[in-house]
Amino acid sequence: MLERDLCDFIILGKPEQVHALAKGRAADVSKATIIDPRTARDLDEMVALLTSLRKSKGMTEAKARELLCGDYTWYGTLMMHQNKADGMVSGACHTTADTMRPAMQIIKTAPGIGLVSSAFFMLLPDR
Repeated sequence: MLERDLCDFIILGKPEQVHALAKGRAADVSKATIIDPRTARDLDEMVALLTSLRKSKGMTEAKARELLCGDYTWYGTLMMHQNKADGMVSGACHTTADTMRPAMQIIKTAPGIGLVSSAFFMLLPDR
């Protein structure tokens, strides 16, 4: 997708780890924006937003910071909520429940919709 300029690509993670993984797989991530949620410029803003959105459920600033820095699906979901990203790919390192939980708690479903679905796409070496 990066090679064909199909989208603006944002990778959440520690830049040194992202570059090391990319190099090990001969992948060029030079066109991607790499954001480390733990040191992101907007981390305090994201903490305040998550705290506000989930305050009625007991969310504290400390818990929000822990979620955003410890599980990047929360940070990515908030990026979508704020229209900083149009979509997110997750699931290789997270269960479906852990991937869907932030989306269900932050973005939610459209009014009148009570069912959600997910799909897996797998790239296998022999196929």
